[in-house]
Amino acid sequence: EEAGDDAAFQASWRDELLARCWQKLAEHEERTGQPFHTVLRYRVDHPDLRSPELAAGLSEQLGKPINAGAVRVLLHRARDAFADLLLDEVTNSLADGSLDEAERELIELDLLEYCRPALTRRRGEGGVKRRRPGSWHDAARHATARATELATPGTPGAPRCHVGRVTAG
Repeated sequence: EEAGDDAAFQASWRDELLARCWQKLAEHEERTGQPFHTVLRYRVDHPDLRSPELAAGLSEQLGKPINAGAVRVLLHRARDAFADLLLDEVTNSLADGSLDEAERELIELDLLEYCRPALTRRRGEGGVKRRRPGSWHDAARHATARATELATPGTPGAPRCHVGRVTAG
């Protein structure tokens, strides 16, 4: 019975963390106009759509044209933002708030997959250092500028990024 209680607590805690991150991402979108919540939520709600179909649906939802390349850029930035928010939530919930302790907690909650890039950035590994916390705002501004550039037909260099799934909150 104790194992069942522990599993129920873990599931409840995981759901709470994800819900907080979805809420913070929505608040960020409302504050800045950067459609990270909308784009990521649309991806979660339509996991089987490819970039062109996502672009069509998001163009309608956002009320402005957006192409597949711009969707990929925004989706990548939205995932980064979500991962940073999730890592912040986990780190802030821990006694010492260390990245090692956060990594252990993420493993326990089966959320490490979503936060691995954020952990790598925070540790300064992987060649790219970004200041934390808050630098995802800068990344979002860059993504928006790049997405606008990619919205121009014929623009080369549209990035390819893995389209993963985030559990709905």
